[in-house]
Amino acid sequence: MLLFPIPFIGFGYIAIRSGVIDYKLSKASLNWPTTDGIISSAWLSESRSHNTNKSGSTKVYEPKVKYEYEVRSKKYVGNKIFFSSYSSSNKKKMSNILSKYPTDEFIKVIFNPHDPQISILDSKISLGTKLLIICGSLFVLFGIVVGIGISQFVVY
Repeated sequence: MLLFPIPFIGFGYIAIRSGVIDYKLSKASLNWPTTDGIISSAWLSESRSHNTNKSGSTKVYEPKVKYEYEVRSKKYVGNKIFFSSYSSSNKKKMSNILSKYPTDEFIKVIFNPHDPQISILDSKISLGTKLLIICGSLFVLFGIVVGIGISQFVVY
């Protein structure tokens, strides 16, 4: 019974850590150099997210890109718009993001000067990053509250 809160705290910790890493990378990328690149492909990925309502599942959309760029005479291929994945059931919203990156269009690629294979197209802190930190914090808080509550009823 005392072990019940541990998965909540563990999951919350992992989510917070992932969100903080994405947040720090997004912040650091504000000072990274840019180079010219070209979008080689762009598409809207569609998947199903299962839920508990009567419909059974929801379509989820995610903008996907593949781009090529060059740093110090070496060619690279990137595939990240933001550091964290960004998906939604709002197809129009995801299509609007994707519309900024048409195939064969020249773009500015933001790259890590110490490791140029790390690149993004937009250094904005995505909603996904914020949700990881917020939801992770709620899971940790829930685990702690439940743990304290359980410990009040355990008699040694």
